[in-house]
Amino acid sequence: AFDHNIAVHFAGITGSGKTAINTLAYSLFYSTKVEIPRFNGTRNGFEKIFAGMRDLPVFIDDANNLADNERKQAEKMIYDFVNGVGRIRTNKNLDTVKPSTFYGSLLTSGEHYLTTSNSAGGAKTREMEFNGGKTYIPKEIAVRIYKTTKKHYGLFLTDWIEFIKSRK
Repeated sequence: AFDHNIAVHFAGITGSGKTAINTLAYSLFYSTKVEIPRFNGTRNGFEKIFAGMRDLPVFIDDANNLADNERKQAEKMIYDFVNGVGRIRTNKNLDTVKPSTFYGSLLTSGEHYLTTSNSAGGAKTREMEFNGGKTYIPKEIAVRIYKTTKKHYGLFLTDWIEFIKSRK
């Protein structure tokens, strides 16, 4: 339902509330009984998720333990997402397969920025990154968010679907 794709990353130390923020946003659309996906998949796997979640926000949590090569893959994944198109592939007959396309928003979190000043492919200019420093929200508020979203979730999804349908 967006005119262009949006990627936002919350960086901050453990306990700063970045996952609580992600959980609160996630709970508007999805059941919090299902854990927010983590950065432990392949670029190809995330591309399939992006294509399948067309017009719905995608959440990925906990970029903390990414090795350097995985961080570079995450940057490329974000670049692809914001551009709205996946990689070109061929099938076993060497025919070109139409690349996946995706629309929507991507919210991620981790202890460090995902991009660097010399990030490949312009990922730095395509993702908004916020560093909450010591804290985004106080711990007692984060605890309340976790408790509340376990009971109340998905309340925005029906309205969002109606909004998307009205734009088609």
